[in-house]
Amino acid sequence: MNEIVEDFSIAAWNFITLIISITLFFFLKHSANSFVSQYGSDVNVRNLFKQGYVSDTATILSLTLITIIFFVLTIFIALRMLSITALIQIVVSLIFIFLTFSISVLPFLGTLLLIIVGGLGVFFVLNNID
Repeated sequence: MNEIVEDFSIAAWNFITLIISITLFFFLKHSANSFVSQYGSDVNVRNLFKQGYVSDTATILSLTLITIIFFVLTIFIALRMLSITALIQIVVSLIFIFLTFSISVLPFLGTLLLIIVGGLGVFFVLNNID
């Protein structure tokens, strides 16, 4: 019993990063759901010209990146501890990283890809005009 209490006390600080990460995940999920209800779940070129679409996409992608960074930080700290509680934190973090990627696949990463490809296309067209 004493080993369990000691294990938990060692990993207690890592629970703070895990709780912050999970909170960010649920905030991201709420933001993504409101985005999809406002703009739809498809990637459309006409959405790029709607007021707030690109800025909302950038906000959600930034929140996705921050959430993943916090989960990776949680995993890194847990790997340094190597305890049963840390192993549980690693598994929970990996599950939430997978869920974070599943939220941000479409339309957010699709919109980012559309902006990059469109921007590169315009760049190459403007540079090849002689």
